Amino acid sequence: MTRPVSRDLDSCADRLAEGRLPRAAGEIIAGGGFLTQRGLAVGDGVTLELNGRRVSGTVVGELIDSDSRALATSWETLTRLSPETRAIEYAVRLAPGSDARAYADAVEALDPGLRARPTGWSSAPTVTVVGFATVFTILLTTVASLGVFNTVMLNIRERRRDLGMLSRSA
Repeated sequence: MTRPVSRDLDSCADRLAEGRLPRAAGEIIAGGGFLTQRGLAVGDGVTLELNGRRVSGTVVGELIDSDSRALATSWETLTRLSPETRAIEYAVRLAPGSDARAYADAVEALDPGLRARPTGWSSAPTVTVVGFATVFTILLTTVASLGVFNTVMLNIRERRRDLGMLSRSA
């Protein structure tokens, strides 16, 4: 028995190792771990089962990641297996030039239970971690630079007589 996972299939396009994205009901893509564990390859037929319902399908692509417990399929395939399943997340693409923040504000005004997150949005913990990493990198670079400067200065101080003799003989 395999439990299908519906994903935003467009986000899988850049992770395809072989094959193509699902275009029709019953087509699936999965990672190498999933396919190897079940003795499957691109082009093989599969039977998906969930809550007593079965759907025949075909493996049309292999993903680079190797999650042996998950596969990606179209929404049509998932609704055939589980008609009561509802979406919990939506991906919306706005027309070029649209104001993403205004759209997000309008969505949240219409339904306070929805949380719209425009692309490029980052949470406070993410900003904190990135900020800390940046400051830490700058400090490490400064300490390393001072170490190199100190080594050069010590070498010059130790060899000042040698350097002075070389300059007089020239």
